[in-house]
Amino acid sequence: MNILITGSSSLLGRYLLSTAPTDYDICGTWYTRPASCPGPAYQMNVTDRSQVRYVFGLVKPDIVIHCAADGSVDRAEEHYQEARAVNVGGVANVMAEAREYGAKVVYISSNAVYDGFHPPYNEDSPQRPINNYGRLKNQAETIVRDSPRWLIIRPFLLYGWPASGGRHNWATMIIERLTQYADAVPMVNDVTWMPTYAGDCAAAIWRLLEVENQ
Repeated sequence: MNILITGSSSLLGRYLLSTAPTDYDICGTWYTRPASCPGPAYQMNVTDRSQVRYVFGLVKPDIVIHCAADGSVDRAEEHYQEARAVNVGGVANVMAEAREYGAKVVYISSNAVYDGFHPPYNEDSPQRPINNYGRLKNQAETIVRDSPRWLIIRPFLLYGWPASGGRHNWATMIIERLTQYADAVPMVNDVTWMPTYAGDCAAAIWRLLEVENQ
């Protein structure tokens, strides 16, 4: 089975690669930081339909795990159109090519599609995003659900060790501050978080795919 992981040099992409079952043929894509995959890794800009078409033609995937995204909440507020090109336009390009090959798409969304004021949430909970990042993820989910084969994952506050040069997450930023120059890190005490270890998220994705393919 051919599996294509877009954004394979991202935090989740890195853990998906390190925990991938050995009976899958894994390929990956990257945009700014080369990825080390069991199989070929291709540079690909998801906003460029011709590049997406070219990579899909090489891999001919049965399953696509779509991790490639602009994950900055601040950038979605400050540079909305650029973020939308990646997080909505890029999803549309990937989904269009996935349909051509009959590939199932595992789309990595976000808890930001919810407002945070009405927990606990489940798959059928109303989506009320309160910022641009969440709205873009909501728009992308609509595109994904229009396809015949999909699975949406909404992790919350992913953390883990990024690849060299990768974007920090909340856990590594705290560690860096405490080990390099801070005696304390200010934190809020009126919010409850349930962060997700990227390795656990990756393991859950592989398990879901295994169960669905049985």
